[in-house]
Amino acid sequence: MKKILGALVGVVLVYVGICFSLGCVAESSINERIELHNQHAGQLNGVKLELKKFSRGILGSEMDINIRFTGTDAVLNLFTFSSHSKIQHGPLLLLNGFSIGAYATESTFVITTPDDEVNKKINDIFGDSIGLVKANVSFTKTYSGNWTLNPIDIENDGAQFKVGKTLISFGGNIKNPQSSNMTGEFNIGAI
Repeated sequence: MKKILGALVGVVLVYVGICFSLGCVAESSINERIELHNQHAGQLNGVKLELKKFSRGILGSEMDINIRFTGTDAVLNLFTFSSHSKIQHGPLLLLNGFSIGAYATESTFVITTPDDEVNKKINDIFGDSIGLVKANVSFTKTYSGNWTLNPIDIENDGAQFKVGKTLISFGGNIKNPQSSNMTGEFNIGAI
């Protein structure tokens, strides 16, 4: 009985160690992608990513990122985009359904402006979050995920605008730090 209990404790300790080390891999990978974006893509499209917080735990982590427009468009510069992500460290991933991999993320996005009335209208359209982004990263540094946008139903002075649930699927690899070789598919709901 003691041998079985000792073996179980050993297996749990090894698993926890693997989870913690995969959390380090996730943090390093995310920091690398943010830095690469800001060096290359950010210069082209005027979008800058800023990691506000990364809290790494043993089995999972949390992260907050701000997304800012740095271009000359004064209207876009008024908006603040932020995301909050839960990250589950592998090897067994349950966050986005059962799979095996390095880590999985689940992120929500929020848009705010300095104007409370505009913020209320954005909330009326999208709700608390502009969709939910789920992604899994494998041990081979490939990833797949989707961004689900809830249906939109706006009524104003008798006019109505409806868009069904929208799904953006994406995938690629992060093996090469200079490229993510991303592919995607956009399925918009009925309008």
